[in-house]
Amino acid sequence: MRIPVKLKKTLLVVGGLMLITGIMATAAWFILPGYVEHRLIPGIMKKIGGPDIIIPLRRIGLFGADVGPVRIGGATSQSITIPSIHLDYAPAGLLRKRLNAVRLAGMDLSGSWEDGKFTIEGLDPALFSTAETGSTPASGESRPIDPPIHIDRVELSNTIVHFSWHQRRWHIPIDITISPDPGDETRFDVRLVTIILGDELRVDAKVRLDDNAVSLSLDADNLTIDSLIGLFNPDQTVLGHAAVRVTGSVEANLSPFQLTALRLQATSADLNLLAGNLRIGPILGVDDITQPMTVSAGLSSAGTWQVALRNISIKGRTAPQLRVIALETEIQTSGADVELSGSLTVTVSGFPATADLPFALADDYAMDAGFSGGMDADGGWRFNLKSRATPEEQTPALMHASAAEISIHTPMVHIDASGDQTGADAKIAMQIPGIKMSSPGVKVDSPSPKITGDITADFTEIPFRPRFNLSLTAGQTSAATNQSADHEPVKIGIPVLNLSAAGQLNPLTATGDITISGARVTAPAYEVGIAGIMADIPVQWPFPEKGRTGTVKITDIRYGSWDLGSVAVQLSQTETGFTFQGNHKNPTLPALGVQFSGDSHLMPPETPGARIQLLVRRPPGAPEIDLSRFSKNAAGIFIKGGTEIDGRFLVTDKGMSGEICSIVSDGRIRIPGQDITVDGLRVNLCMPEIPVVRSAPQQQLSFDNIKVGELQILDGTIDYQVEALESILVEKGKIKWCDGTIRIGTMRIRPDKKTYDIRLDCDRLNLAKILGQFGVAQAEGSGTVNGTIPIRFHEGKITFDDGFLYSTPGIGGKIRLAGTQSLTAGIPEGTVQFFQIDLAREALKDFDYQWTKLGLNTKDDELVMRLQFDGKPAKKLPFEYKQELGGFIRVDAEGRGSNFQGISLDVNFRIPLDDLLQYKDILKQLE
Repeated sequence: MRIPVKLKKTLLVVGGLMLITGIMATAAWFILPGYVEHRLIPGIMKKIGGPDIIIPLRRIGLFGADVGPVRIGGATSQSITIPSIHLDYAPAGLLRKRLNAVRLAGMDLSGSWEDGKFTIEGLDPALFSTAETGSTPASGESRPIDPPIHIDRVELSNTIVHFSWHQRRWHIPIDITISPDPGDETRFDVRLVTIILGDELRVDAKVRLDDNAVSLSLDADNLTIDSLIGLFNPDQTVLGHAAVRVTGSVEANLSPFQLTALRLQATSADLNLLAGNLRIGPILGVDDITQPMTVSAGLSSAGTWQVALRNISIKGRTAPQLRVIALETEIQTSGADVELSGSLTVTVSGFPATADLPFALADDYAMDAGFSGGMDADGGWRFNLKSRATPEEQTPALMHASAAEISIHTPMVHIDASGDQTGADAKIAMQIPGIKMSSPGVKVDSPSPKITGDITADFTEIPFRPRFNLSLTAGQTSAATNQSADHEPVKIGIPVLNLSAAGQLNPLTATGDITISGARVTAPAYEVGIAGIMADIPVQWPFPEKGRTGTVKITDIRYGSWDLGSVAVQLSQTETGFTFQGNHKNPTLPALGVQFSGDSHLMPPETPGARIQLLVRRPPGAPEIDLSRFSKNAAGIFIKGGTEIDGRFLVTDKGMSGEICSIVSDGRIRIPGQDITVDGLRVNLCMPEIPVVRSAPQQQLSFDNIKVGELQILDGTIDYQVEALESILVEKGKIKWCDGTIRIGTMRIRPDKKTYDIRLDCDRLNLAKILGQFGVAQAEGSGTVNGTIPIRFHEGKITFDDGFLYSTPGIGGKIRLAGTQSLTAGIPEGTVQFFQIDLAREALKDFDYQWTKLGLNTKDDELVMRLQFDGKPAKKLPFEYKQELGGFIRVDAEGRGSNFQGISLDVNFRIPLDDLLQYKDILKQLE
């Protein structure tokens, strides 16, 4: 078969090309390994000035090669070994010194970080120096680069960097991809993926050698910093857990290295750190949903840092929770000096009372403030904070201290602090717009209290115990009891109130003083006014077993128009409250001694309250008291006698309870203008159920003698009971009168009662003395009478209602009456009526009776006494019977007269009651 010429030529060309290709491939198979191993790579390392390198080839082909293990640094012990290097290339690219990709795998690098320098074993430390080497081209100028080989992409995988830092060995795996810009060898992209603390961190960087700049971004989804906490805290003073999301970007100059811009943000929703007694974590919002903690930092091109912190909770074991809602600050640096300024919004969360913290906060307490500060090269720092005013309509926070409820507005705060690494000192000034406190029965209002002081902290002290010295000053503080329908409130005014305290935190201990000056108390419902209250009261927390002694003085106490003098009290703190003792001095009654003592209870386990003991003493020999000094209505009344009052009271949040007993001994009452005297007065009164005004039964009032004009009563005893403030029950009474006994029955005395019916049961009263007491005659005799005398007291008037006294049947007596001229006064002489009464008068001068009766009745304003006798005169009477007159007439001749063997006498006496008893004037004085 004949082949055409054209076809022959074509086949010859193709065959020639195939032959040439085969020859070249065969040549490459034998020549390329030696070229790469002995010419290409050593030439590159020589040109870049790198260390000795040993590169054994494992496989080579037209489009790739496997190299390794590669030893950098020769055969020394400090050399670096790369287990595997894979090269991707094209034959034509090799001729132009270009590799498509270089992949390094399984490399281990050992290094260290010391004195701010990172070194890798086997490499020259100068490679990692940040010192300037030669001139740096200005930004925008191209740096002439003639690389020994051009690589489109470099990949490092399964690489681990081992290094020592903070006395700990770290092992960090990294994967790096470097992608140069095909059009500009001075620019390339870098992607680094590493595992930090068990979590993946991604960094993307753009390197611009021509501009001497690098920009990078970083991202970590779930960076757990538990190991990092242990790294910086080898003594485990900080414990905890946190998973943090980190994002950021960085702009920097390369040589020398300098940050030009930075944006960094870290977010954590499960931050939980325990540093000493402080627990740090995120904030719980509505429905306990966590508000992630956020920390952000930024660096502007002007060299100013901006740092922000949001949603961080700081809580002490015994302290309230502090929530940092927002913290924003701007930081400027000049060499090693730092200046900062910014704003802060914090909230103290509500918290319950504890054994270490004696008060509770019911609501969140927020504050917004601006601050400034700085730090110098020696580590010294300073900080200044001023809060911003809050709206007046803002709802105040509510606190609880024991049984008290405290409403407090957000204060204006100024803090000026400074310090260094070893300690700090802060001065504090706080102006509070207003505090209102309400406790059971009492309300307190302080319009503008001020707190000043300082706090010092020694950072080297373990445990950490800041110390403080604080002072509170409040002017025009007022307090008042709760007003009721029955009483106006008791009001207290305190012009000056100071509270100073010094102590430490963690745990809270403090000592201080409360001082009060010029305070007043007014109680209109009780007509009580107290002024000149001065107090100096030492206080301590925790409450001590026995505290320092303080004083309370009151210079002016008044009840109505009475000057009740002054009071002095000494008191000291105890484990649960205060113990106190004091005395009262009254200029009106200088001999009266009033002492009181007791203790109060403010802290658990005791129920809040106080126990009080009252002792009042006045000796029997003390001077007589003119009651007109206390009331003009008591003019002309004088009293004296011994007085003893013992009282014990318990005051709690439920009210007051207790008992009080009083004794009056050797008492005397004089009313000279009315010729009234009471001697030997004794009164016992015990009230065991205070505040209930009710005494125990069988209380007793007794006296030796009561004299009202000629009327005299001896040895009286009255048993009674105070049933209520306006009710007295007379249980029984007994008095000695006219050598006999009078008993008084039960009756109830009330101010609203207008009529009293009193029954006097009389036993063996001497008749003659009865007549003498009533002033009807000068009487003598031995006979006695018994009976009942009903007396009615109605609207200030006394009446006798058919009183009846009689002699004991079968037992007679004798009566001698003189001065009975009043019986015949006003009766015409010579009349039969005159002669009858005259005979009775004469007979009663010496009369022996078998029985007698005495009737007592009131007619108009007179006491009518009807005296009846049955007996006979003891001697002949100078009377004879006249037939023409039908009666007896007096005869004067000696020896004349009549002997009466039996006679009945009926005589009436009329006595004005006002003159007899003078009781109306007495009642008027006592109204």
